[in-house]
Amino acid sequence: MKSGDYMIHVYIQSGKNFVDASKSETVNPIIEVTSCGITQYTQAKDEIPCKSDRPVNWGEHLFIEPRNIHESQIS
Repeated sequence: MKSGDYMIHVYIQSGKNFVDASKSETVNPIIEVTSCGITQYTQAKDEIPCKSDRPVNWGEHLFIEPRNIHESQIS
């Protein structure tokens, strides 16, 4: 990649089969996306049954805009 400014577009459509390490029956999932040292989050969804095959829909667009990225910073 060349040095410069970038825009990264991430579309979070849906997810399913969420589990909770504490063995709870419901979860409040949130999606975290990190790129170039910048973190974005989706909205949290409330009280989703654990291990449900039914998709949880976000339909969210996340935009990460790293500026002045130099070639040496890209791995």
